[in-house]
Amino acid sequence: MEDTKQKKIYPVDTIIDWFLASNRLLIEDEGAEQMTPPRLMSLLYYAQAASMAVRGVPMYDEPVMAWKFGPVVEKVYDKYKKYGSGSIPYDKAPEPDAIAPDDRSLLEEMYINFGIYSAWGLRTLIRTETAWKDTPAGEEVPREMMREYFTRNYLS
Repeated sequence: MEDTKQKKIYPVDTIIDWFLASNRLLIEDEGAEQMTPPRLMSLLYYAQAASMAVRGVPMYDEPVMAWKFGPVVEKVYDKYKKYGSGSIPYDKAPEPDAIAPDDRSLLEEMYINFGIYSAWGLRTLIRTETAWKDTPAGEEVPREMMREYFTRNYLS
């Protein structure tokens, strides 16, 4: 396993800013789907799982909870719930040094593979995955389960 002592754990807002800025650029360049709170939650789930599998540490420190309709980072839910399933407005430029280059590459790779899905597509995909499926509603999805599932199903 990689040396995890040098791996940074980011504030969840830094990861959110990266997703929102990246998505905004894709909307302008390629007409990508809008970022909605449910889609953002799913992408945060995959960012955490990918980070656990590749880096051996979480991408951010907030827990991912298993809610009835999918994974939720409660702090993020509280911040963006006012948008419901509508688009989250975002017009800031990405901060180029907010995320280390290797970690940004991991997020880009993860976004290429999962950002193509709509909120409903991501929800459907996650609902088949044991890390989320085997976690009782209202409890934290264990990071080790995310790591194991992601490694077995997406890295092998």
